[in-house]
Amino acid sequence: MHLPAFVVALFVNLGVLAAESEPSCQHLKFKHDKPKVAAGLATRVIQSGLTKPRSIKFDSASPPNLLVVESGLGVSVLVPGAQGCQDGWARKVVINNTALNHGLEADGKWLYASSSDVLWMWSYNPTTASVSGQPTALVRNMSTADHDTRTLLLQPPSDSSSGYIIINRGSASNLDADASTLPSGHSQIRRFPLPTTQLPAPVGGYDWSAGELLAWGMRNGVGLSLSPDGSRLWEVENSADDLQWKNQDVHQDNPAEELNVVDLKGGGAGGFYGYPSCFTTWSGMQGLSTGDQFSIELDKGGSGNVTRDDSWCSNSANNVRPEMNFQAHSAPLDITFYAAPSSGDTSYALNKDWDGHAFVSFHGSWNRAPPTGYGVIRVPFSSGAPVASASSTTGYAFVLQAPDLSKCPNGCARPVGLSFDQFGRLFVSSDTTGEVFLIESSTAPDASLAIRPRTLSLRYLFCSLALTIFAGAIY
Repeated sequence: MHLPAFVVALFVNLGVLAAESEPSCQHLKFKHDKPKVAAGLATRVIQSGLTKPRSIKFDSASPPNLLVVESGLGVSVLVPGAQGCQDGWARKVVINNTALNHGLEADGKWLYASSSDVLWMWSYNPTTASVSGQPTALVRNMSTADHDTRTLLLQPPSDSSSGYIIINRGSASNLDADASTLPSGHSQIRRFPLPTTQLPAPVGGYDWSAGELLAWGMRNGVGLSLSPDGSRLWEVENSADDLQWKNQDVHQDNPAEELNVVDLKGGGAGGFYGYPSCFTTWSGMQGLSTGDQFSIELDKGGSGNVTRDDSWCSNSANNVRPEMNFQAHSAPLDITFYAAPSSGDTSYALNKDWDGHAFVSFHGSWNRAPPTGYGVIRVPFSSGAPVASASSTTGYAFVLQAPDLSKCPNGCARPVGLSFDQFGRLFVSSDTTGEVFLIESSTAPDASLAIRPRTLSLRYLFCSLALTIFAGAIY
């Protein structure tokens, strides 16, 4: 039996309307080979074509937006739920400032970002994902000749109630003799009170030297994170390249990259962590084991002309040792702690047994052949400390890594920033490939789909119902 012409026309028109109302959501592809992930995990790209994305932070909107520093461009916001797609993310630039290069923080009222020299703050509205007014300079005079990123961390990290902002400032060169003296301001971590009506910031901002010293002798602690209880500051440190020790070339596997801790409540703040004289052994150094301290005796006299030799560096009264160590030249750039979700939709979350564990991004080596790093690792924690000791070489495991390290650094993703969302998914930025991707459970509803099915709209359902009625009437 043939359908009347008007019914056929209605069928076609309604089908077109339904198709046009629900655009498909195709997942983006990795620029290079898709990274391999640990068992039980999956990964996919949520944004590409960015300009050197570095630090990433979720704001306090509901659902939260993802803030991204695009080095040399400014700050962008990735807004979820774009284009009618449940997993779509729309990008909009909210700050145009080519001097911004890495540092980023946000609370319920303010957005903080930094150049190599100045920390700025903008009035920020999470609901509209927008800034307003002119920026205010909060800290100045932080520039150095070499390591020019300034990592930012609010303390405590809660909506609009943080009291301080913590800032890392790295060394001025690979081996910076000036860092052996406090007045240089190099290789230090300081914190500054956030301005309030009772305690406004100085006009023009604080000078770097005015900040409270939390640690010094840290070569370049790009990754900073507070312990879940806020009592300790954890730092992942990029150690030196091309080292010679006792006329031996030891650079291939030494010095180790470090995981350091600053006790913010127990009087440990302000300690000296060794650089530029003291370093940590990873492997292959005669007479030394992993975690042992050695010296290259680079000292400008900041310790009262006391020679910082191997014996001096090995004394914990002189030099705070790392809590744990990583393979040399891994280049750790961020650290964050996993809080496994206990309510809501947990189908996207990472393994719940990893609750409280630390995750660290490895940007990857340039000073080692074959290459190492280029991934994200998990560091098991228990009772607020790493499970492994400083003498271990097996205290962490990759959850994501480039599948073929021989193609790195130019042919693989290079992780930088890390941030967990409310569903327990880990978001990762890759600066060299211009991507933001996520790591989630392999059983997540969207983990294995190349194209996510369309969400049926009310208009589509209406169309389907109307067609069913017409068909029933005719037959």
